[in-house]
Amino acid sequence: RAAETAHLAGDYARGIALIGEALADMDADAEPLRASSLLGFLGYCRIAGPDSEGAAQAYAAAVDAARAEPVSPELARALTGMSLVQSGQGHYQEAIATAEEGRRAAVQVAVPATEARALTVLGWSLCSLGRVAEGLAHLERAQRLASAEDDIPTLLWTRGQLAAGLLASGQAAAAIDAAADVLDLSRSLGAEAAYGPYSATPGIEAMILLGNWATAQQLIGQLLDLEPPGGAAAFPRMASGLLRLWQGEVAPARADLAQALKDSEHAMVPEVVSVAHARLARVAAAEQRFNEARELVRTGLSVCARSGCAAHLIRLAAAGVHAEAERARAATARHRGKEVESAVGTASELISRARIAAQAGIGELLVTTAEMATAEADWAWLRSSEPDEVARWRDAISRWDALCFPYPAAHARWRLSHALLSRTGPPAEASQEL
Repeated sequence: RAAETAHLAGDYARGIALIGEALADMDADAEPLRASSLLGFLGYCRIAGPDSEGAAQAYAAAVDAARAEPVSPELARALTGMSLVQSGQGHYQEAIATAEEGRRAAVQVAVPATEARALTVLGWSLCSLGRVAEGLAHLERAQRLASAEDDIPTLLWTRGQLAAGLLASGQAAAAIDAAADVLDLSRSLGAEAAYGPYSATPGIEAMILLGNWATAQQLIGQLLDLEPPGGAAAFPRMASGLLRLWQGEVAPARADLAQALKDSEHAMVPEVVSVAHARLARVAAAEQRFNEARELVRTGLSVCARSGCAAHLIRLAAAGVHAEAERARAATARHRGKEVESAVGTASELISRARIAAQAGIGELLVTTAEMATAEADWAWLRSSEPDEVARWRDAISRWDALCFPYPAAHARWRLSHALLSRTGPPAEASQEL
């Protein structure tokens, strides 16, 4: 109980130490199910720590201990915890299989709260693979189960994942609604700093994308004022980095995103790596630090290489193609032909990686589809001999407009106006886009 209290307070190191003491004082062979419970909670603390590898080891030991007995609530919880780590590491197919086994065990021994957690992992993993409708259905059921059990921690987690899934599928207004009461719920639990930042951030990101910047900024400040632990703080910091970049505050954007990476340095999971590195690359491109942008994208792609989520790779590749297009524009103005060639060569590799990832499956991830369309338009500009740049930018605009995301749509229109003018299009048409 002392470890649980420490976890709710965000003191994960204290929770880990207390569980370690409890494990040292018991005979795991004589009490395998109790050992499994303790190891499972150790994994839970390590996830929040953040220490995903340590969490994976703890949950694997918890599963092994629980398998010494027939199907039990402890086994269901351990399997569900293991699936959570797998999902966080981007191993979504493995997570789906493990979570389904955990769900079946939870149903068999009638533990609805654990079933809700397993369904949450299933739902988010399916959403990440582009199977959004199926994933959202699991998340909705998880939310109902957690609510019926009055399991506030699981309900908070499920709400955050539901909001993230809705946002990824382009349903930004619904994502805001899903996350609307997250802070009130976490406050009722006395764990606002521990649970609020992760679960509330998808709704904040949706506000940024829809153009409700003032409310988003207020909520980001509210979350960071809670002084959440590092792993949790990374998510509102990444949202702040995007908002500040779009507001033209490039140096503060860089500081927020760099701090988010530092906060997460012990658990560089694809979800954090792809977002933070892609946004930092765009910041670097805005500052014309093109070599830095290239290295950020390469590092991000390397870390995310084993992720099963096309969105992680496309997000990074799209940021890289954008940075290389900006490099080529700057180099062209300075008559640096070799640098232009370098930019085209790197962008060619990146767009190929993005296309391969897209072919593997974007599914219903409409935001990722729009990002891919924008990358194709940037690539069309780099291939100056090709005539399809205008069509590519129009495609990107139509996708961002359909999502009602004004800032990326405005950026695409700005680029379309340049394309129209550079290809001797009617000035009036370019002016209309501007």
